[in-house]
Amino acid sequence: MRGLNPRTVENVKYLDCYVCKKSVDGILYLTAIHLIYMEVSGVARKETWIVLHHIANVEKLPITSLGCPLILHCKNFWVAHFVLDSDIVCHDVYNLLLNLSQPALPEDLYAFSYNPKSSKEMKENGWKLIDPISDFGRMGIPNRYWIITEANRNYEVFLSLFSF
Repeated sequence: MRGLNPRTVENVKYLDCYVCKKSVDGILYLTAIHLIYMEVSGVARKETWIVLHHIANVEKLPITSLGCPLILHCKNFWVAHFVLDSDIVCHDVYNLLLNLSQPALPEDLYAFSYNPKSSKEMKENGWKLIDPISDFGRMGIPNRYWIITEANRNYEVFLSLFSF
């Protein structure tokens, strides 16, 4: 964002069309999965959280006397109106929101870039977290209708099942 932290934008006005009150100045935070608006004035600081994948459309309107409007249309029919001071910053936020909310490739999704801080042993034992035998026992299996079998444990019965 040209010399500006791309994840934090200050002096942003939020026009809340659902609560009729004067626009309030605040800070806009952009994370990997959320857009967060936090009011800077007032005793009770209101926070507005929007999940980036709930954003259906981002509109950048022409500059007005208040600033540069940015409108977010969400998939849950919620509309958020933000007014930024600078047209350059507004354009950068607009592009960043487009890239984060509508990734071009599946590999750009947050799920593919998330790397939890866990040891190699924890990652290898991830499949051992669920014990199917005890889980079936919790559901009352085996019973007179269902049995547990080892028939296809190594995928030997149906060879075409996982042949690529």
